[in-house]
Amino acid sequence: MTPNPKANLLIQLVREHNPDVLLTLKSDKWWEVQLKEIAADMPYSVKCPLDNLYGMHVYSTLPLNEHEITNLVEKDVPSIHITLRLLSDKTIRMHFVHPAPPSPTANPESAERDVELVIVARSVAESDQPVIVTGDPNDLAWAATTRLFS
Repeated sequence: MTPNPKANLLIQLVREHNPDVLLTLKSDKWWEVQLKEIAADMPYSVKCPLDNLYGMHVYSTLPLNEHEITNLVEKDVPSIHITLRLLSDKTIRMHFVHPAPPSPTANPESAERDVELVIVARSVAESDQPVIVTGDPNDLAWAATTRLFS
């Protein structure tokens, strides 16, 4: 999370577990600077630092053939879409999402979140590639939107 100053703990976990792909959520420019430490091990990246708790960064040990940062529904609420090339030379389409949650004070309904998840779901349904969707959908496993997405 943006105000969390413990980047060293994340870097330690990355070095310990050696993931092929790392997604950070709620990451800003400060986090981007801190995470330069992992660039040697994870040289491929897509960066979208924001100060509004919707920034995200993707780091990878594997090549990213294509990438796109989009605001599918709301301005300043990005999602990242990449094509990852595996060591086998096969590709996987990956969607990293973090739509805005419903909020009693700022957004009492979840229409924007629901629309974003449906857009990604349609993209997945139309794809002939293997697909991974991850991030923080700000939804519950038993919610109608999650069932619709599935």
